[in-house]
Amino acid sequence: MTDPEIHKGLAGVVVDTTTISSVNPQTNSLLYRGYPVQELAQYCSFEEVAYLLWHGELPTPEELTAFESLERSLRRLDDRTRRALDDIPVSAHPMDALRTAVSQLGGLDATLQQTDGILDRDLNEGRAIYLLAQLPTIVAYIQRRKRGLEPVEPREDLDYS
Repeated sequence: MTDPEIHKGLAGVVVDTTTISSVNPQTNSLLYRGYPVQELAQYCSFEEVAYLLWHGELPTPEELTAFESLERSLRRLDDRTRRALDDIPVSAHPMDALRTAVSQLGGLDATLQQTDGILDRDLNEGRAIYLLAQLPTIVAYIQRRKRGLEPVEPREDLDYS
């Protein structure tokens, strides 16, 4: 019997393959869907890159407008999420508060109760966009509470970053 190979860290450990990203060690470069990350950072908005990662191609102007509009419309926290955040002690670590809020969002998602809901691509994309939209608002809510300030409503006229 041979001894198993034990890797330090994750170097050399392959968990799965993906078409979303690749690393070229010879050029020390990272690609998202075939695009160099440096070019995406220089020429694309956050929303364009998120769309690329989910859909496999950069959005058309019409697709980008629809994506941005949907994301912006989902930024506001509902009362249940606000109450859950208010129940977390202000002294809690921000990551603990964020984790709790994300878990709470999942618990409120009625589509997860569907037998095939977890495998439905459209439902999962909707969940992903919802989570993407909620995270900055949750982080801001947590930080303002820590500073003794009232939360502010997210603005739909601002882009994601």
